[in-house]
Amino acid sequence: MILTHYPQGCLAVACAAVLAAAPAPVAAMAAGGEQHMKLSVAGLSNADVRWHGTRAGFTPEMTGEKAMAVAGMGDQVVPQLLALLDDEQAFIAAHVLLTRISGVEYQPFPLWNGLALNIAADGTVTVDPAQRFVLARRWGRWYSSRPRPALLPSED
Repeated sequence: MILTHYPQGCLAVACAAVLAAAPAPVAAMAAGGEQHMKLSVAGLSNADVRWHGTRAGFTPEMTGEKAMAVAGMGDQVVPQLLALLDDEQAFIAAHVLLTRISGVEYQPFPLWNGLALNIAADGTVTVDPAQRFVLARRWGRWYSSRPRPALLPSED
């Protein structure tokens, strides 16, 4: 939006009012920029993802406030999420968020966008953390490709 009718100094007041009314992640990003993104991503955990098994396949649900805030940051946070793929305690959340933010096409079953998981009858979810290395390589190839592919590149 271009504000050409405001006297000098009023534009800053108008912008401050817009940021004050913005959702917390947007306002904080404007105030803290890159540092805010790193802080937000640093607290992500695999526990922020709840899995559901449906007839259509596996469906992740982001449950943590931090994860939902990061999801709202968009493409700017992709490099920090790529770095989290090496973290055994956060790679699942990073993978789910990267999938959502990137908009890549994926299959929800038998693997959820390349992630193998098992949901037991009691709802317990098990995921082999060793697969984080393959996911990190695949996401790295996706990120460095120009143009970026519609699908996550294969693991070979």
